Amino acid sequence: MKTITIDVYQFSELTPSAKTRALSHYQADCEYPWTNEAINSLKAFCDAIGITLTHYDIDWLCPARTSIKTKGTPTNQDIPEDLTGVFSDYPLTKNWNYSKSVSYSIECFLKEICDDYEHVLSEEYFADHCDINEYNFDINGNQI
Repeated sequence: MKTITIDVYQFSELTPSAKTRALSHYQADCEYPWTNEAINSLKAFCDAIGITLTHYDIDWLCPARTSIKTKGTPTNQDIPEDLTGVFSDYPLTKNWNYSKSVSYSIECFLKEICDDYEHVLSEEYFADHCDINEYNFDINGNQI
C-alpha cells in the first residue's frame, strides 16, 4: 500500500489559473438551482390569470431560445404578488399588474431568471459557495 500526501487549498488560496479551472468545472456542471421553483411560479401565474400553460422549453441563460405556450383568455384583474412564496413570482406578478400583458410578464420573468443564473455562475457566487460548503481543491483547482 502507498500513502499519497497532497496539499489542500481553499478556493481563495488558489492561483488565478487554478481558480479559473475550478470555476470552469463548476460552470460546466451547474444547472439553474431554482428551476423547479421558477416553473412553479410560472404555473401559478398562469392559474392566477386564468390561462393554461400548455408547453415550456426554457433556456435559463438565453430567453430568446425559450418556448412557452399558453391557451385561454387572461383576466384583466390584478393578482397577488406572492403566488408561491419565492422570488420568481415577482417579475411575473409585478409586471402583470402593471401591463396586463402575458408576453411582457413572461419576458420580464425570463430576464430576471437569466440574470440570477448568470450570478450563480459567477466567480463571486462560486467563491462564497465554496467557503460556505468548505470545498477543498488541489493545487490545479480540482475539487477534492
